[in-house]
Amino acid sequence: GLVEFQEFIDFLQNVARPISLEEELTEAFRFFKPANPGEVADDDEEDEMPELDVDHAVITKKGLAKIFAEMGEEVTEEECLDMIAAATGGMDTIDFSTFESFCQPGAAGPRRRSVNFGG
Repeated sequence: GLVEFQEFIDFLQNVARPISLEEELTEAFRFFKPANPGEVADDDEEDEMPELDVDHAVITKKGLAKIFAEMGEEVTEEECLDMIAAATGGMDTIDFSTFESFCQPGAAGPRRRSVNFGG
């Protein structure tokens, strides 16, 4: 089909729109398909996610395992739980503020360590 010139201009302006660091981190957090509290994950659900409540949403072992599977990696939920615990100092989920701290320059504090899964 054809695209009207104004539609093209509007599209380019939207794509080129500078976003804030907060928006960028929220988009990166959304990549991991975090679950809102009380939300039941449906494996047949489309990739569209309801409005993200960054104050309460968390990345879970199940969600992380699903992302790995979509990327072609075979990682179990237990391995994902181990990764989350190693990265967070023992927590079983990753909330937005923890995710945000991982993305800050120099965030390689004492919580970062290697995890060997025997592979």
